[in-house]
Amino acid sequence: MRRLVFAPSPICPWLGIASFGCRGEFCDAWVRYDQLKRLNTIFHELGHTLQFPHSSSATWEYGDCSCPIWCTSERACLNAPQAINAGWYKELAIHTSANTSPGVWYRYFIPAAELSDTNTVKISPDWAYVAGLPSYYLSLKTNCGYNANIDSFFKDKLSMHTSSSVSQSDGIPPFYLGMIPGSSNAGAGFNVGSVIKETAARLVIRFNALSPGATSADVSFCEETPASGTCSDGLDNDCNGLIDTADPACAGAVTPSSPRPPPPVASPPPPSASPPPPPTASLPPPSPLPPPPAGSSTSSQLTYQLWVSAIIAGNTKLNMASVEGTLCPSLYNLISSVLLDNGLSVNAVLTQSNPLNKGGCSVVSALPASGTVLRYAYKFLLNLTLQQWAPVSSTLYSQRAISAGHIINFVATVSLFVTNTGSKAIPFG
Repeated sequence: MRRLVFAPSPICPWLGIASFGCRGEFCDAWVRYDQLKRLNTIFHELGHTLQFPHSSSATWEYGDCSCPIWCTSERACLNAPQAINAGWYKELAIHTSANTSPGVWYRYFIPAAELSDTNTVKISPDWAYVAGLPSYYLSLKTNCGYNANIDSFFKDKLSMHTSSSVSQSDGIPPFYLGMIPGSSNAGAGFNVGSVIKETAARLVIRFNALSPGATSADVSFCEETPASGTCSDGLDNDCNGLIDTADPACAGAVTPSSPRPPPPVASPPPPSASPPPPPTASLPPPSPLPPPPAGSSTSSQLTYQLWVSAIIAGNTKLNMASVEGTLCPSLYNLISSVLLDNGLSVNAVLTQSNPLNKGGCSVVSALPASGTVLRYAYKFLLNLTLQQWAPVSSTLYSQRAISAGHIINFVATVSLFVTNTGSKAIPFG
């Protein structure tokens, strides 16, 4: 039995509070009286009694403002991972290595969540460089129905979440990828034309177009081949939309392309594999990214942002000084050893981090909620080529690195995103 209690406003420091699931016969939720007309506050707290965890962004526990299971105060439906776990939404398709071929594009028209219960493409990249990465959920929200007042940061945009949750009761939160411009906390959707490159997952996602009336999103994705491939295999090995000699990376190759192999049998069957539609003037293709040469090359280097978030709930010894004095040096030393193990220069890679700069972190910031600091986020910037990042990330994601870096549940919460600006970020919740 669920009990909803409205508490007096002046004496309650919180907007609402609830038990996670039920305690015996009762599932209790308390909502402050001045929130009586805010349906999402009530929805949020009752959601906890149904075992919904908070919906997060990469750097903030409450950062998915498209979902009532946190920071939105307007009406909004659940995000895709939460609703699928609850059995309220269904996947349009589920992709794993069993039904996904490297170098082949898969295209879907994802209906808006308000118009169909079958509204999400789920990609589980078990082919990735790193084992145990979360699944990706692609969905679309528009302003109708219960989402009529959804914020412009999410309306008619591609929503991309990651989640390692396998059941509604495991308490693992989903993460909204993409960030609101100028915000260090809240997630946001991707615009038409965005190309999202998930390096560790060997995954490229393109938001091709939005249908008239925003009823569906035209989305394609491609698994990068683990090796460089050839210029005559009929595959888009680097997933830039160009196959074989049409790719500038194959300049000078004269071997004719062999026929494209048929896609594997899928369950559910994927749409017929094909490269993305030819770009139009309104949707320019991404600039081809040539493979980096051996060794270090300034022109091919990218700046990876390594975010780590430390929860302080129940830990009275964790504050800004202890993060800078203990956690930052510990992780700086760990990253330094990983770089040295891979034959890389610490000073060249960690250009904005050193033992005298916030203990090795380039940024340390408190992440507040309702006036109370709940966690501290700290960041490292790593200048690496794509070739250098693969072995470095593999080591950083290992259990040894997790233990040495004082990172808890690291693999379960890791998420990566790349916007079409070309900047790369690797945030950890």
